[in-house]
Amino acid sequence: MTKKLLFLAVAAFCTLAFTSCGGKSTNNSPTANTEAADTAVAKTADWLSGNWEWSNGDLTERESFRLELQVADGKITGRYILENVIVDLKYPLEGTVSANTATIIYYSFCDDEYTGTGKAEIKKLNDNEIEWNKIQTADCGNHVIPHSDVSGDYTPDKLVLKKVIGDGNSADKTGSETETQNRVIINGVDFEMVYVAGGTFTMGCTSEQGGDCEKDEKPAHQVTLSDFYIGKYEVTQAQWKAVMGNNPSYFEGDNLPVEWVSWDYIQEFIRKLNQQTGNNYRLPTEAEWEFAARGGNQSRGYKYSGSNTADNVAWYGDNSGSKTHPVGTKQANELGIYDMSGNVWECCSDWYGSYSSGRGASTGSYRVCRGGGCDFYAGCARVSYRSLCSPDDRNKYTGFRLASSSKQVQRQEKEEAQAQREREAEQQRQSNSIPMVYVAGGTFTMGCTSERGGVDCENGEKSTHQVTLSDYYIGKYEVTQAQWKAVMGNNPSNFKGDNLPVERVSWDDIVGTSGSTQVINDITYYSNGFIYKLNQMTGKKYRLPTEAEWEFAARGGNQSRGYKYSGSNIADNVAWYDDNSGDKTHPVGTKQANELGIYDMSGNVREWCSDWYSSSYYDSSPSSNPQGPSTGLYRVHRGGNWYYSEWYVCVSRRNHTSPYGNSSLIGFRLASSSK
Repeated sequence: MTKKLLFLAVAAFCTLAFTSCGGKSTNNSPTANTEAADTAVAKTADWLSGNWEWSNGDLTERESFRLELQVADGKITGRYILENVIVDLKYPLEGTVSANTATIIYYSFCDDEYTGTGKAEIKKLNDNEIEWNKIQTADCGNHVIPHSDVSGDYTPDKLVLKKVIGDGNSADKTGSETETQNRVIINGVDFEMVYVAGGTFTMGCTSEQGGDCEKDEKPAHQVTLSDFYIGKYEVTQAQWKAVMGNNPSYFEGDNLPVEWVSWDYIQEFIRKLNQQTGNNYRLPTEAEWEFAARGGNQSRGYKYSGSNTADNVAWYGDNSGSKTHPVGTKQANELGIYDMSGNVWECCSDWYGSYSSGRGASTGSYRVCRGGGCDFYAGCARVSYRSLCSPDDRNKYTGFRLASSSKQVQRQEKEEAQAQREREAEQQRQSNSIPMVYVAGGTFTMGCTSERGGVDCENGEKSTHQVTLSDYYIGKYEVTQAQWKAVMGNNPSNFKGDNLPVERVSWDDIVGTSGSTQVINDITYYSNGFIYKLNQMTGKKYRLPTEAEWEFAARGGNQSRGYKYSGSNIADNVAWYDDNSGDKTHPVGTKQANELGIYDMSGNVREWCSDWYSSSYYDSSPSSNPQGPSTGLYRVHRGGNWYYSEWYVCVSRRNHTSPYGNSSLIGFRLASSSK
């Protein structure tokens, strides 16, 4: 057989690489009083750190009770969670711990303003079990904590909780991440991953490949990888259907690998999977794929993935009957991963290119595929063999498996991305300018829509209704303290910092209450208010956004991807709120932007809108450019803030306060009908 030639295989609808594969296509601290005692107890106090869970189904309307605890310097911090309860019922904890007992004081908000406390004692039973004994119920006004729309006390009196290893889905990865598997279940379908510890290996044509190497497998070169996860199996048709609701495959069967999916189509699958799970799945890089196929740090130097005999580990041309087979029915490799040789070709994230620089290509026309397939010779199933296909082409022999970065790497990447956003945001704000984002008009469904799950919406959000808006502009960022000072000459904020959002400003402070007037969108702005003064200084017609404009922009306008929060289904990605804020505001623009490039529409500070508030307004709201009720007692503010839970930062969540009220929880952003 001649060396590899690149051409289009029309019959397979895929751009191929040819080899001896036969021309086939691919596509507490302790309480002791002496240093010695401190050391002794500190050594034993770690018993409480970790996650503990009770699950039996006997609590009224509850399925589990969970503690997530950390112990340091004699203090306990963490969370208390009753599952199947609104997000508000997640409590911060504090207390003290000794060698065998601990005291917990837990907190909860009541009516959005009062803090109630409860008390419990925890006893160590053994290394894997603790006993929770409630001492005091948290009392809050006329009801007990935790409160909800269901009356009664749901904090358990006495329970035995078992230690959960890691996150409850896998063995403990909090230290060195030495676990081998994790999993998530979507619509009853299991997605199982294998942990691959990072390491250095020789990629490409190594000695066990003998004389079978192709030109593009050379030169062999050293590659060092960080920890990552990779799918234990190729993605199945059942998994694809659970996410996408369809099955494009040629060979049909729930446990068969999905195929007839292009690289581009796979990206849509991954996007939807990540929305549903809150995880960061992706395709493996080519280097990750080969390292995992070789068995990672446990590699025994096999030619194929897990064996020197193709029949042991691969469905290929000589044994498959030219069709795919259920995943995991051949032997696994050294890491417990199946089918990395044979069955279907597997798409990688990389562009295809030569190894001449020691790395893959940064751009190109074709994507890398690896592993061989059911209708190809054994040579294609070698761990170093490379092939390629066009990103938009599909065939019945090409599928994929998932990968994800380790949690440590994800944290590093997130920190680096946030640092970059902070630098860019700082540059943008140097001149105290007010960047605005254009929002093309459109029609959307306003109120409690499906992404909220229909279980945590309030009455004021219901009566979903169609709204059509004209084009407008809205602030890219919340108005900062530097911007307020430049106009008003003062800074009323509780948390001080030029790039922090201005807060402790009432609706009346922004709109004004006396003096000369300017009417914009049926709202009268007075000369002692911020907006009037700003308009006089700039010659523009800034105003507050209507509630409908605010929600449309928060949802991403016509580019909306249907997220629960403004820009993500994961609150941590886009919002400063109680779980991550450290009880303070943060510089604007330091979380991810939404689909329109707008920042902080979830969290940081709530944002005043121009509308009067009415809980029943959605029942009679005009369908075109609604302005809110004509009168009222309260003005609307939206978006949640640094103090409250993720429940409050949803794009449809509504709040209201008297126009003269101010709080460190509330700020605003600007809008305008023209630039």
